[in-house]
Amino acid sequence: MSIVNPSKTSTGAWLLVAAYAGLYVTIAVLVDSLVLTDQILERTWTLQGMVRMEDWEARRDAWRTYGYLLTPFFVLVRTGFTAVCLAVGSALLYWEVRFADLFSVSVHAEIVWAVAAVIHLTCMLYVVDVESLADFSTFYPLSALQLISLRDEDLWAVYLLKSLNLFEIAYVIFITAGMRNLIRRPLAALAAYVVLSYGGGTLLIVSGVTFLMMSVP
Repeated sequence: MSIVNPSKTSTGAWLLVAAYAGLYVTIAVLVDSLVLTDQILERTWTLQGMVRMEDWEARRDAWRTYGYLLTPFFVLVRTGFTAVCLAVGSALLYWEVRFADLFSVSVHAEIVWAVAAVIHLTCMLYVVDVESLADFSTFYPLSALQLISLRDEDLWAVYLLKSLNLFEIAYVIFITAGMRNLIRRPLAALAAYVVLSYGGGTLLIVSGVTFLMMSVP
């Protein structure tokens, strides 16, 4: 299979990863300072018996620090996961595509999740009344989670319902558009390839996490 316009912008892809990581860290800082305030964390953690009153500040600081430091890793995991799924699909179809090109496509498509993060932050600041961690964790814009009211015993379905969102559709569209620059195939064939490869991998992850959540007492 011939490849057109092979990517020569691996440096650009890594710069994008760094830019996304910087954006996500900035959003996390804003969430911690404006949404999940000290009062909300203290009230949630101490009332639920998660930490003792005298320990909550240390737990809060460690939680935030680890979150900031791990953000670049999470960006790499997400973009790398998509690239691996696409690579597996390409191998099964005998499409000759460089992994670096697939990684570049997934990095450029990350713009969808960057926009989703900005929208989520905006909703947290101006739309949703956040009074506890539960209010924050059970909201995700344009997802099935906002269409179904969950009871406490149904919280295992939060991740599943979050995963059913319009951003996933936009993400598939962006990846498909990126693949058109790599492979000469009909658009329908490329869309099916992306849905089956990336969609199949995502389904496995979502199913695994949901099963684990159901297993937690």
